[in-house]
Amino acid sequence: MLKNKKMVQIYNCHPFVSQEIIPIKNEPDLICCGGDSLFVVSAGGCKIEVFDIRDEGPKFLCSFATIGKVLHITYSEVGDYLVTIEEKNAVTSLRAYMNWKFHVMEMSPVGVRMVGHMTQITQKEQMEIVEMPVSEPPTCISCCPVEGDLLVGCRNSLVIFCLKQQSEHGELPRLDFECSLMLHLTNVTPLQVAFCAGYIGVITDLEAFILKLDPVNQESKGTEKILTAESKLATQRSGRIKKYYFLSG
Repeated sequence: MLKNKKMVQIYNCHPFVSQEIIPIKNEPDLICCGGDSLFVVSAGGCKIEVFDIRDEGPKFLCSFATIGKVLHITYSEVGDYLVTIEEKNAVTSLRAYMNWKFHVMEMSPVGVRMVGHMTQITQKEQMEIVEMPVSEPPTCISCCPVEGDLLVGCRNSLVIFCLKQQSEHGELPRLDFECSLMLHLTNVTPLQVAFCAGYIGVITDLEAFILKLDPVNQESKGTEKILTAESKLATQRSGRIKKYYFLSG
């Protein structure tokens, strides 16, 4: 943009090969991409519209309503699920949307369940909303692109939910989550997190740092591990967690 006392000239420049315009009925609030799909949160944050954005041009796939107003959204290609932080009646909740591709009609059946509890479904191909309670209000989320696990940043804590397959009532295995690690942070509220192959990145209002998670023995596998601020130094010396700081200046 060139500006002087007499005029303002604006030049529209972008390094993209092409530009597509995707028409939607409502003003978009949030967007995220994954695989060949674009997810648009609209209608005041209470509806998700999905578009196929492959080479032949954007095409509408499906849409579905959320339980609360979506504050954050991300997609995991491993497991093909969406996860959101939502607010309803001044309560912030964490939810995962599984099998969203099957919600091809507005009146398609939807199953709602708690994490770890596999309820019987009326149809084999049915979208499920998984409620994932955490002890503190969630502030940010990130999915591991390698394993599909979920990292949740909360006030003064980090929580990891491992993606797994689970089967009950003689049904075929379905995807579910298991809370596998809770890391308490003293007077630290994550603003943004990143998660990949055992490395956790955290941004707060004052610093950015990375935690490295080392594998634990088989005896503790499958059980929830809680690391408090008092035990952080001990775990760092034992090699389970290594902490790296990035300092500016």
